[in-house]
Amino acid sequence: MPQKCGAVKTALPLNDPPAVISQTKSKATPKTPSKAAPKRPPKAAPKRPPKAAPVVETKNSKLAFVIANLKRRGNSKPRSIKTLTSTLASLYPKDMPEEELASLFQQLQSTGQVIVTEDKVMYAF
Repeated sequence: MPQKCGAVKTALPLNDPPAVISQTKSKATPKTPSKAAPKRPPKAAPKRPPKAAPVVETKNSKLAFVIANLKRRGNSKPRSIKTLTSTLASLYPKDMPEEELASLFQQLQSTGQVIVTEDKVMYAF
């Protein structure tokens, strides 16, 4: 229904954009590469060396190990037969038989590495 009040209608020109701001999404602009550090590949797990096969010790290698251990001790080597035998037993805690411990002690004496006088032990190295 037309208004009769004397109000004048003004028509907007068709070429002018409307005064209302459009709320449509703008087109995304292409991203430029940032100056951040380049991504590094993830670190690989540290490589473990393969497990060695169980070592079967011979009497000579056991004797060499005992001599090396006693040399490292410096002035704190066992000075009696009892302490030397307990030291030998502590070097091989895997239930080494008494015969084998006695054999090691005998080899130390026969090679001249250990000199026993009464209950005291002296070393030749």
